[in-house]
Amino acid sequence: MKLGTILVAVLLVCTNANTQIPKVIGGLRLNKRNASNTEVTLTCALSFLNETVAWNYNGEEKFSCDFPYAAGACTEAENFSGNVDTYKNVVTIRFFAVEERIGGNWTCVSGDNTSTPFVIDAGCKLEIKKNETNFDLKAKEGDKSALMSLVYTGKPVPQFTWYREDEEGVEWPITNYRTKQDAFDSCNLDIPCMSLRIFNPIKADSGNYTIRVNETTSGLMASYRFNFIVTLPEAIVPILPNVVPGCEAVPNFSFGEGIGVGMAIAIFSMFFIAGVVYGCRDS
Repeated sequence: MKLGTILVAVLLVCTNANTQIPKVIGGLRLNKRNASNTEVTLTCALSFLNETVAWNYNGEEKFSCDFPYAAGACTEAENFSGNVDTYKNVVTIRFFAVEERIGGNWTCVSGDNTSTPFVIDAGCKLEIKKNETNFDLKAKEGDKSALMSLVYTGKPVPQFTWYREDEEGVEWPITNYRTKQDAFDSCNLDIPCMSLRIFNPIKADSGNYTIRVNETTSGLMASYRFNFIVTLPEAIVPILPNVVPGCEAVPNFSFGEGIGVGMAIAIFSMFFIAGVVYGCRDS
């Protein structure tokens, strides 16, 4: 029984060590106009520290430190300063808030575990503009491309994925080589959007498309559906020669054929005239 108890205890310790989830703590709101004069400190809390820890901004590492966090075990990006406090079990990073450091996702990493994305509130709230979005689109076969766009305002650029519904209404992530997913980020009067471009659309592309948006500030997932219709190009009506009713169309001859027909008519005329003259003389 004692051996079994020891094994269970060791198993629990190992499980906890491998499943700890980093958490960014503390609220933060900046005045965007004066953000460049503000020093920001982000704090990440862990149940314990025994693995490599890091701070990332939009997936790019800004600070990291290897266990046991001794001198020379940490690296910092330029203009960033990090620290590991093994007494409080927190990892901090400090920097001055400028545009390219506050408009995206900050994540804290411990080993293989990553925190929920943290967004610094810079006074530019994300908002989907459904009234400015065209959810019913049409295209023709032969068009170079067709563009579906969900209009939004605010920062950061939300995470999103486009899906295509099949005949049974099941949504599938779009991976077609003729498509391109993109987003344009802006807080000014420009029109930012999350878009799906379909190159060389064909009639088989018609159907329902859905974009799922992960609003990182709230953690909510929202879906928006588009109806896309591709029509065949207008039929080309052939141009027919003008024909007078009751008469057959005059055939068109090439230049060489025209010369040959003209010579034949001339020779026939000469023989006809000669025959008439000869006949008159005999009479």
